[in-house]
Amino acid sequence: MLAAVLAAAPGGKPKAAEVQGWLGVAQESFREALYDDLNLAGALSALSGLLDQAASLSKQGRLGREDADAVGAALAEMDEVLSLLPAEGQAAKG
Repeated sequence: MLAAVLAAAPGGKPKAAEVQGWLGVAQESFREALYDDLNLAGALSALSGLLDQAASLSKQGRLGREDADAVGAALAEMDEVLSLLPAEGQAAKG
């Protein structure tokens, strides 16, 4: 579902000023949690916060292509460690 939201983000929208800020916070929180004796609960909390922020921005119609790409890159980086997200082209089961 999030992949569809990110893929549908329109081009030509200005970057939302706060995106780089909360992306940096989410990525740093994720790394810190993992370095803290592999604190998976903290890492998942950082991932969840990133997903919530992206969904909120999308609902407000403020998630442009550049921001969506940045969110997608951050999620891919986090998923390299956790392997929770479905592989590209694979539908989530549910």
